Amino acid sequence: MINLIHIEKVDSSNVDVVCYDENNTLVVLFLNGGLYKYMNVPLDVYIKLANAESVGKCLNKEIKKTYECEKIFDDDPLYDDIMRQINIDNALYEWANGAYGDVSFMEFLVSINYDDEKWCRKRETIRHMIEGENG
Repeated sequence: MINLIHIEKVDSSNVDVVCYDENNTLVVLFLNGGLYKYMNVPLDVYIKLANAESVGKCLNKEIKKTYECEKIFDDDPLYDDIMRQINIDNALYEWANGAYGDVSFMEFLVSINYDDEKWCRKRETIRHMIEGENG
């Protein structure tokens, strides 16, 4: 299982999202749907990639030939787990930028209907934080 600690949508003609987890795993989602993980990537290399003027060039030059890579196929449960985390992050970003109109944050959280245990725990933690601030 991968617990993504940073998810970055990038401006690229080939790459959609780059992600990083607590075990130094870089995850790259390509625009064509391909999903790859690169192991033992230092944080500074991830930051360089996420902020690169050309993400594709940086990926080719700094990462592809240096770090062990594994394709994650769509029938692998890990694929679903990573995509769920990316989709939740995208939805949060959209909400924060007004894509859901006047929907409150609590209403928005409830509307994201993922049944997995990790998302339920995260949603409950956020709910308790909000209730604590408003209580």
